[in-house]
Amino acid sequence: MDEPQPAKLSRAIREPGRALRYAWSRLRGWIARLRCVFRRRVKLGKNFRLLGRLRIRGPGRVVIGDDVYVDGTLTVSLPTYSPEAEIHIGAGTYLNGTRMGCAERIVVGKNCILADCRITDTHFHSLYPGRRSDPTLVGVRAVEIGDDCWVAADAFILPGTRIRRGSTVAAGAVVMGRFPEKVVIAGNPARVIMGVGEPPSVEGRW
Repeated sequence: MDEPQPAKLSRAIREPGRALRYAWSRLRGWIARLRCVFRRRVKLGKNFRLLGRLRIRGPGRVVIGDDVYVDGTLTVSLPTYSPEAEIHIGAGTYLNGTRMGCAERIVVGKNCILADCRITDTHFHSLYPGRRSDPTLVGVRAVEIGDDCWVAADAFILPGTRIRRGSTVAAGAVVMGRFPEKVVIAGNPARVIMGVGEPPSVEGRW
């Protein structure tokens, strides 16, 4: 439920710095959306907020849902490497320093938190000496991250990975494979280290 307007005004008066930061991000988001009017293969949703830096390049399609927020001082980079490549980022997702590399398809669900992590659906080069740049030998497999996932800093999501909703990827994890919903994924190579149940009581700690 949206916060009532009087409550928003009261909070802005109590926290003017935060209010200015919010207004600035909305203005920059509006300018970014205006620029994308002339980029047919890039779509930014309603209420897009941009406080950090966003770099979108390449011949593919990039679709960013409503209420997405790009934060921080690090650049969020969303390159595509072929006309068929597609990056989809769901509504309400937060990005801070996230870098992707897309040759086929990367899908991020709604209400995710993506820190300064790496997500790629391509190996970029082949394993065969002398044919490293042969595109017919480069592995490419789509990546999917479900709704309400959190990918922490320095995690690396490799080609073919599927992470179901509500899961968390720990900092520095190197992730490849399929993972169920509501688990914590950590390590190199990454594995499930625990499940995520219901939130604790107010007095509880995680």
